[in-house]
Amino acid sequence: MSNDSGSVVDGALGDLKPRERTVAVQAARRAGAHLANRLKVNPSEITLQRVIPGTWPDTSLGCPEPGCLYAQVLTAGYVVILVHGKDTYEYRTDGKQSLVCVGLKDGNP
Repeated sequence: MSNDSGSVVDGALGDLKPRERTVAVQAARRAGAHLANRLKVNPSEITLQRVIPGTWPDTSLGCPEPGCLYAQVLTAGYVVILVHGKDTYEYRTDGKQSLVCVGLKDGNP
């Protein structure tokens, strides 16, 4: 993420390989833009705290919604942790288009 789209905490991308870093940064940018739009704030107010790679047993990315069906395939992606003010938000993404689990990290909306 660049300065105009938010800040990045040192070490936010951990030990990701160069190709993974590129995908993770793109996923973090999408999540940051979504959160800024949702909160109606400037994207520069969003800080990327951490991007963690993960693999989930289905396309729900570990966040199934009641009544929805999900493909039962291993799905790689990232947990993106963002901060605005004192609030921490968790997004999960497949690294492509899907963003799920929008909300405060402690589980509150």
